Amino acid sequence: MELAELAAYAEEKYRMREEHKWAEFPGFSALTDPDTGKWVALLMRQWDFDAGMEIQRCDIKCGRETLSGRIPDLSAPFRMKGEKWVGVKIEEVDSPEAVFRLLDRAVAAGRQQGATIVLNQAPVQQKVVYGDTALPRRERRPMMDEAVPEKIRQMLALYQYQDGSFEGKCRNFYRQGKFMEDYTDDEPWTGDIQRYFPTYHDLNIRQLRGYFTWRTGVRRGAPRGSGGTAPAADRPDCPPKGRGPRRPAGPGGAGR
Repeated sequence: MELAELAAYAEEKYRMREEHKWAEFPGFSALTDPDTGKWVALLMRQWDFDAGMEIQRCDIKCGRETLSGRIPDLSAPFRMKGEKWVGVKIEEVDSPEAVFRLLDRAVAAGRQQGATIVLNQAPVQQKVVYGDTALPRRERRPMMDEAVPEKIRQMLALYQYQDGSFEGKCRNFYRQGKFMEDYTDDEPWTGDIQRYFPTYHDLNIRQLRGYFTWRTGVRRGAPRGSGGTAPAADRPDCPPKGRGPRRPAGPGGAGR
């Protein structure tokens, strides 16, 4: 499993988007419930130069009691503090559905509301109690059925989940790049992608269509810096090995 799958699930089901809050830690991001404003997960990506691969971890606010269950790959949180957080070694997860359920649990726990019932009617000294004040709910965007071109659906289906190694990512990237080398699109997207050497698999549907729209324009003579998603390279090749630039970039070597 990869963190990109968890982020895609959160966006599709709950309209959450990764929030990159720390410029000095571009591999760290948070998932925030748009209904409550509360964090439900902290995503962490770090490159292991000795192993030659990206290490992916996640802290989820689903309750420490899940550690006593039968869900593997769980531990104490890596960064967050408190009994409500657990850690997940993403690259060791065999069943993404198990992690999706943990995220569902975190969202449900954050949205629980309760009330205090007083049975004793004896008079008591009046005192002022300060409690949590609910923030105004953010207007939720409509859950529209996002149009996904059939070619992109087929490309996503080509991805093979293996051991998460650098070589495996290269093979997936090249396979998808060759498949999409003649694809064109006309759906611009504007935004930032803050992570090391993103590939097709790391982008959501809007970002993918924005990248292919940018590439289509470049091939037709538009300036390379004319908006849209700017890739790190322009040919079907493996993403470079090692630490990447800290500036936002598109797929690390998109198909021609």
